[in-house]
Amino acid sequence: MLFSTSLFFYSSVPEETNNYFLKIYNLTSNQLIKKIAFNSPILSVQTNNKKLVLSFHDKLQIFDFKTMEIIGEIPTSNPSGQFYLSKGEASLLIFPSSKSKGTVKIFDTNTLIEVSHVKCHKTEVTAMAISNDEKYFATASKKGTIIRIFSFKKSSKHICQVRRGSTQRRIYHISFSKDSNYLTVTSASGTIHIFKIRENNTFKTSTNRSFSEIKFINFLPHIAFLDIEKDRVHIVGSNGKLLIYDSKKNSSKKIYLLTNKINLID
Repeated sequence: MLFSTSLFFYSSVPEETNNYFLKIYNLTSNQLIKKIAFNSPILSVQTNNKKLVLSFHDKLQIFDFKTMEIIGEIPTSNPSGQFYLSKGEASLLIFPSSKSKGTVKIFDTNTLIEVSHVKCHKTEVTAMAISNDEKYFATASKKGTIIRIFSFKKSSKHICQVRRGSTQRRIYHISFSKDSNYLTVTSASGTIHIFKIRENNTFKTSTNRSFSEIKFINFLPHIAFLDIEKDRVHIVGSNGKLLIYDSKKNSSKKIYLLTNKINLID
């Protein structure tokens, strides 16, 4: 089950104290509700209804979502700060365990115990995602040609892979559809690829190519999610714009500029 929140998390640059701050705002009341200081830059922030996870160049820190108190810390070798926190009850955390070996670790944030250590690629893992039902996870390496899908239920066994292309491109983002049947991928090529990864409840074992591609002019997609129920793709561009693409009409529906209306100086 996914969740929604009115909380907004903002990582600031060093202030007079030479500290970095995570600022948490309530968008409903437009108020700063918490400010947490750190002595190193925060590289990424993700949350679900149980946990808040922050990444730094050498560690991940896990916080209780309700109290915002730290409950765990994981040393990492992950200078880019890449990780993914699942949104379901299992609250699983996946992150690269090595900068060069193409492996990931899977961590249970409820028990604070490592679940598994999986070899996914020959080179560094730079993008990853977990399905909403927490049955599968997907990874891509810095080559950006192949995305591999693994099953949690089958001891993290590699069960499927899809091909973005043959030329090396950085993959920005991977996401599963709500029903876990489709995978949406954005990359530096500027094309959004949508893959159908399951047919008749059985994953294909061969390498599948995308069944749908979306290409834009003067707009570089960075993050994309497929709304399978409405046949729409929600896209955030590198320029901060949100585009809603209607696949039935083969056109964009709306374009918004993502701006904040809260005071980030508090």
